[in-house]
Amino acid sequence: MLFIKKLNKKSCRKKLSRVVIYNSIMKVENMSKEEAILNETSQEKTNVKNPCEGDKCSSEQEKQLSALDAQCKDLQDKYLRAKADLDNARKRFVKDKEDIRFQTMQFVCIPFIALFDSFKMGLNSAKEHKIHDDVLKGFEMIFQQFQAQLKLLGIEEINPQNEAFNPHLHEAVSSCFHEEIPEEHIIQVVRTGYKLGDKLLRAASVVVSKGKEAK
Repeated sequence: MLFIKKLNKKSCRKKLSRVVIYNSIMKVENMSKEEAILNETSQEKTNVKNPCEGDKCSSEQEKQLSALDAQCKDLQDKYLRAKADLDNARKRFVKDKEDIRFQTMQFVCIPFIALFDSFKMGLNSAKEHKIHDDVLKGFEMIFQQFQAQLKLLGIEEINPQNEAFNPHLHEAVSSCFHEEIPEEHIIQVVRTGYKLGDKLLRAASVVVSKGKEAK
């Protein structure tokens, strides 16, 4: 029995020693965990940015944003200027194109207009001299074809008989008193004028009335 008691005491001591060792090991492990946590918190504290440094960063960002905003406004202004220049260039191109077309038509058509005037004068003379009807009809057909071609080209006659004098369309070659036609109105068209669209090819040569003569 004594032997058994001794064994029990020894086993109890061993168990106690084991428990003590285990508890000490656990304490060490807990201490290492706490140290690790403390180290992590200290590292996090060191990683936290200084608020002053954040302000510096935000001020730098504001400077960058203001610089980008100024650059954006400058580019927008340049874009608007370039767009306006392009629109003006397009308008100039259209105007120059119309001017070149008009000058070309003027250069080509004026000799034919003079020929048309001569043909018309010849036709009127033929009517006055009462030439053969078949010949006269042939001349009239040619005259009508000539007139139709001028209309196809957009050329219109200016024949302002009894109309008010317009210095932009008419050229006064003389003036005289007239009992019926009022002052500044056209008595006679000496030479027919022509225009292409709204542009003048040749002004009509006219005689202008001075109105009634004072008695």
